[in-house]
Amino acid sequence: MPSPVPYRDDLSMNGNPTIRPGAMLARIVLASVMMAITVLVGSTAAQAAEADEFFEIRNANTGLCIQPLTNGESLLVQRPCIPTETAQRWAFVPNGFIRQFGVNHIVNRRSGLCMYMDGPVASGSPVIQATCTRVSNENWRNSTPPFVTTIESMAGNNFTKRCITPESLGAGAVLRIFDCYNSNPARRWVIGAQST
Repeated sequence: MPSPVPYRDDLSMNGNPTIRPGAMLARIVLASVMMAITVLVGSTAAQAAEADEFFEIRNANTGLCIQPLTNGESLLVQRPCIPTETAQRWAFVPNGFIRQFGVNHIVNRRSGLCMYMDGPVASGSPVIQATCTRVSNENWRNSTPPFVTTIESMAGNNFTKRCITPESLGAGAVLRIFDCYNSNPARRWVIGAQST
C-alpha cells in the first residue's frame, strides 16, 4: 500500500515556507490570548491577598472547618476549627465574568490556592485546592460573608445544583459535591467573621 502524501499547503511550489492569508493575524491573536491568560492565572490569589478579607468556613451541622490536607494541591477536608489556623481561612474573590450571580473563586490564605471541583459535574466528585487558573471548576456560588449558605459548584459556568458536602460527619471527612436540594444539613456552611 503506498504511503499517503502529506498535505503541504504551508509550502510554496519551490518548497519554501509561505504565510497564508490570515495566518499571521491568527498567530498574533493567539500570542495575545496566551499573554492575557498568563497575566490572569496568578491574579485571583493576588486579589485575595490585596483584599485581606479571609473567613472561616464552618459546617453548620458538624461545626468543623474546611482545611486542605497539605499546603500544595490536595483534597479538602473538615477539621476542628482553630482560630489561629491560616489554612482554615478563605477569601471570596468575585468572578468578573458572572459576578451578578454571586460567583466567586475561593482562595486559601496559607497556600494561595483555589477551591477546585476535581472531576465531572456529578455527585461524589472531590473538592481540592489547586493553582488558581480561572477555569470554571474554580467557580463557586454562595452568599456574601458572613452568612449560612450552600456553596454550589459553577463548573461549566452553569448552575450545577451540586454543593460542597463532607462525605461523612467526622473530622477528616473529605469534601465532595452532592445534590444541593435535599434536606441534608451538612450541605450548609457558616461563612464566619472576618479574620486577618
